[in-house]
Amino acid sequence: MRDFFLVFIFVVFGGIALGQCPTNLDFELGNFTGWTCETGNRINASTTSFNPISGPVANRHTILTNSSNLDPIGKFPLSTPDNSSFFIKLGNNSDGAEAERISYTFTVPTNDFSIVYNYAAVFKYDVAETGNQKPAFTVKVKDAFGFYLPCISVEKLADFSTSTPSSNVLTEAHFTPWTTASINLAGYGGMTVTLEFTTLDCHFNIAASDHYEYVYLDINASCNPAVKGNLICNPASVTLTAPPGFVSYNWYDSFANPLGTGQTLAIFSPTAGTNYAVQAIPEAGLSCAQTFTTTILPGTPISVFNFPPVINSCVGNPVNLQNLSLTAGSDLDLGFEYFQNAAASIKLTNPGALLTAGTYHIKATNTSNCFETKAVTVAFYPNTLVITNPPVTYMPFTVDITQPAIRAGSSASLTPTYWADPGATIPISDPTKINASGTYYIKGTNPGCSVIMPVVVTVNSNVPNTFSPNGDGLNDNFKVFNVVGIKTNYFKIFNRYGKVVFESSGAGAWDGTHEGKKVPVGYYYWIWDAIDLNTGKIIHNSGSLNLIR
Repeated sequence: MRDFFLVFIFVVFGGIALGQCPTNLDFELGNFTGWTCETGNRINASTTSFNPISGPVANRHTILTNSSNLDPIGKFPLSTPDNSSFFIKLGNNSDGAEAERISYTFTVPTNDFSIVYNYAAVFKYDVAETGNQKPAFTVKVKDAFGFYLPCISVEKLADFSTSTPSSNVLTEAHFTPWTTASINLAGYGGMTVTLEFTTLDCHFNIAASDHYEYVYLDINASCNPAVKGNLICNPASVTLTAPPGFVSYNWYDSFANPLGTGQTLAIFSPTAGTNYAVQAIPEAGLSCAQTFTTTILPGTPISVFNFPPVINSCVGNPVNLQNLSLTAGSDLDLGFEYFQNAAASIKLTNPGALLTAGTYHIKATNTSNCFETKAVTVAFYPNTLVITNPPVTYMPFTVDITQPAIRAGSSASLTPTYWADPGATIPISDPTKINASGTYYIKGTNPGCSVIMPVVVTVNSNVPNTFSPNGDGLNDNFKVFNVVGIKTNYFKIFNRYGKVVFESSGAGAWDGTHEGKKVPVGYYYWIWDAIDLNTGKIIHNSGSLNLIR
């Protein structure tokens, strides 16, 4: 235990300043910028020949984006555990003892830096193959002199003691579903190193058809210390979290006293300056045990983090969670990340253009790395507004454009308002009594947005006083008033002697005949009696007309 304690003290006080985060180490530029791509072949079980190239080779170094598809053999999802925007596929399902490699050279940040990566692999080989004859996936880190760093470089990561036979008809195919692992570079801060990921097809039977390996790889390069949660943002407690990808964990204080097991350790009433260490035990044969250290540091809690709990929109109108207006008034030093889950472990790939309703989570982090997470519920409402123009009416009658029949077929969630201009800035004083012809506007608003549609109103100045029932299709009938909400009691037309020549108790129209015979040309008189169904008021009107042929 004494040796463990001395190493612990050396590492903890070896410097905590943040370094420059390597650009595109996580492929988030959507390309291989910064990476060196190589292809090669396995010469024999222990020798592989590589040829550096200027760029990625199609179908051997492939950039991918998250999707709902499944790997055709492993049937695991082609989306990364943390929902990164981009990941890669290294290798393919071609035979021929192929090999692929990508490498990245960078200076290690001086903050107990670690790299967390996710990988999934598919490989096919003959059951007679053993040892180095099998396909392999290796992860190595070498220094500037070309020496590989001990305990960090992992041979035969895809010897895959945990692999699963594929349900595919290819009985020799195995796969490893998405798995998380870590590379601990604590103590190497300031050094120039090269990170290598390599896939190697089998060598046992090069002529064998369909013997191959390919690996999906996602890197989470946050450039944060390996052990997270060491800032006192809440004086009541902190929770330390060790890097993922190990079989077991053992926590110790600065005197090497055991404190607990598991990937996390809760510390109540934490004290700044207190040191802790966690021993991470990998799967047997993959690497050696690694020790990660951390120091409890004072943090500055977030003072103000504003974000609305609910955002509504219309169907088809995307929601932008990155809109600066949503966080207006928050602390100025906050950075924001967007996640699908409350644990903030699955990133949201399209926070600027959401089209799916649901609850999402926004994580705000300040410059002292204290963070706060808030949930927002995004809802989308239908915004269909269908307008049917009302029937023509005549003075002194008016038109009520608030009648439900005018909006029949519209979304029930829309609340209508009535306007005199297409921009909906001039309200109509009384939309139930419009007495002038023109185009008016109905604005339908739901909790998320609004839509504006025109409605055409026709109010003629008076009842026509001339009609010509001559069969030419023009003005051949004299019609009773047809007004929404008005019921006709009777409509009568008299000749100049006071004799009724036409009578209707509904929406009738006179064609200039009486008892089947054409009436003489000349002047006639009409009387209309009706009731307003909304108010119960009796309406009476009369006038004259000139019949010509």
